[in-house]
Amino acid sequence: MRMARILLQRRAVVLAIPFGLGCTGGGVRSLRPTMPRPLRILGSAIELPARRVDNEELVRELAEHGLVAPPAAIAEKAGVRTRYRADVTAGETAVEMGARAARRALAEAAMDPAELDLILWASGSPHQAIPDGACLLQRELGLGASGIPCMAVGVTCMSFLAALDVASAMMPAGRKRVLVVSSDISSIAVDWAHFGTAALLGDGACAFVVGEHPESHIHPVQLRTYGEFADAAEIRSGGSARHPFADHTTREDQLFHMNGKQLLRCVLQHAPAFIESSLRGFGVDPASIDVVVSHQASRAGLQFIETQFERQGFTRARHVTTLDRYGNCVAASLPMTLHHALTEGGPSADGQPRPLPRGSNVLLLGAGAGVSLGVGLLRY
Repeated sequence: MRMARILLQRRAVVLAIPFGLGCTGGGVRSLRPTMPRPLRILGSAIELPARRVDNEELVRELAEHGLVAPPAAIAEKAGVRTRYRADVTAGETAVEMGARAARRALAEAAMDPAELDLILWASGSPHQAIPDGACLLQRELGLGASGIPCMAVGVTCMSFLAALDVASAMMPAGRKRVLVVSSDISSIAVDWAHFGTAALLGDGACAFVVGEHPESHIHPVQLRTYGEFADAAEIRSGGSARHPFADHTTREDQLFHMNGKQLLRCVLQHAPAFIESSLRGFGVDPASIDVVVSHQASRAGLQFIETQFERQGFTRARHVTTLDRYGNCVAASLPMTLHHALTEGGPSADGQPRPLPRGSNVLLLGAGAGVSLGVGLLRY
């Protein structure tokens, strides 16, 4: 199978499998057949910080920290050509950026913010320790006195996928108009002593408005966590274990650390069987998937996904990627890539962007810190 690495190519079915940064020990248990729940995407939007950092500028930043890497080498090794960096000193915050994306998504859905039944904050990096970002987003949207329920759904890079699962599960209880926002500013935790994370991480936000519709649905999301790999991707500070003012807390504790070899070991050990088992539970033939949307973890991660799809018979699927233009935006990566798949991922004879047709099957997948693996199937 030829898996098109389309940045913005399209097709009738979208497959999204999230792989975050964490895993749970043990083998993959067989999954029971799942029944889809009504869920339709009504609107979506991306927001980015003002500052765009290309590889030429990154070379200069790396040099300031004693690292030497030519732009071509960065693109080749990391798979990233540009990324965006927020300036928190100038007032760019995760909540503010998420609110901008939310307003645009609500406008596309032709929905007044006051009509929302639920707000879900699905980010991998917190805006602050307490309270979580959901109520802060509500206030930023001018809904602070509305009483609309808000909550955070946190599974690091798999947070958006988990939030879609929560949204669909709560619709039968009357929460039929739901806003899901993933907004991450990870650049503040970049460890400039390590080329990999400095080149890979970016900032961004994406918002989706979802509702109930009989012709669109999502299968219950499949998640697996392998805590034996919990230290493979971490920021140790920020909680009660290593308070910023504690004597034993160091500057290193406040930076992002990743053990790529451990993460790869977890994914290689658990992901292939988990994906296969999830697809059986969904009752879907891999050959029927049109588009694959995955967490933009790294170039190696995307290559692994393409290899697995070739082995498992994804003969029609197109793999939509955005790693080269945004980098890894933590929890925001998956919805940002899904937004591109929906707006520019439809079939196109002339190579021009086309919206994805309704009725397409979207497979979402990825892995995140923990390590947690996730797979979801969306009928767009």
